[in-house]
Amino acid sequence: MKMRLILILFVFLTFQGYSQKVEFISCSANSSDSSFYDIKKTGTNNYWACGKFGILYELNDKGELSKINYPNKGKHLLKLDKFDDDNMIVCGEGGFVYNYCKSKNDWNVMKVKGYDNSTFYNIAVIDNNTAYICGGKSKITLGKRTVPLGFILKTADRGNTWTEVYSSAFSMIWDMDINNNQLCALSYNPFIGTKIIAKSANEKWQKKSIAYSGLYHEMFFNEGNSYFVGSYNANFQSNGMIFSSEGSNSLKTNEDGLFWDIDANANYIVSTACKGIIYVNKKSESKWQRIDTKQAYNLYEIAFIDDNSFFVIGSNKLILKVNLEQGIN
Repeated sequence: MKMRLILILFVFLTFQGYSQKVEFISCSANSSDSSFYDIKKTGTNNYWACGKFGILYELNDKGELSKINYPNKGKHLLKLDKFDDDNMIVCGEGGFVYNYCKSKNDWNVMKVKGYDNSTFYNIAVIDNNTAYICGGKSKITLGKRTVPLGFILKTADRGNTWTEVYSSAFSMIWDMDINNNQLCALSYNPFIGTKIIAKSANEKWQKKSIAYSGLYHEMFFNEGNSYFVGSYNANFQSNGMIFSSEGSNSLKTNEDGLFWDIDANANYIVSTACKGIIYVNKKSESKWQRIDTKQAYNLYEIAFIDDNSFFVIGSNKLILKVNLEQGIN
């Protein structure tokens, strides 16, 4: 289905000391149509965005969109990454993994046996051949109650074969990231809370931290600081939290809902929440500033374009381009 571009315009906004430019790249008029769940830079000026019902698009740094034709299985695509500049990997629902070689324009789609009812929620690429996928039962990602049966899978041959290296029946494995050359995973159990597990030698996984109350489903390590974003209790529609190991950078809100993503570049730390809300922290000032985009959608992921601008993707096929070139007043 062709993307409906209903807004291509510039809106100048000023909120709480910020002066920035927000460009609306795309948005669907139908709230049940689809959503973008992830966006990644794939080349010098190019990005891929994937999402609900298997939508997959390419866009450039100007925000020009084009649909990517691939063997779409109709399953939600949750995450994408690249082994190198020539090889992409995409994963999501139903145990499907999609590998793409740019130079050959060739797709290899495989279904990992035993994961038909699971969602591959995140990817961590380690090198040109090695990657990990984490997740759990698909009902969890849809907000339904079930035993999570969380897991971590590993490939050592660029996604051709996968082996389970960790499992936890009562925990969902939401995210993975590298901290001080060690792969860490974010695990959530509704009775315990959120904890970090880390990989040691021989694929042994062990608890790295105490359990934090609340649901934190995204973590990020930057300049010696650890960040976890999510919600501090079960009221995900209202209560959100950015937890920082450096206490001054923590943030709690009871109006913006769950925080979905956090990322940083040389100048800014950026985090996205529900209801079209973005928080930006200028590193030189260590102070969170709130930006209301006036779009009542969940903002799922961030992809930086340069030192002062970034894309944000979310529900209703929303894509925003935010420019902070005028900085903070």
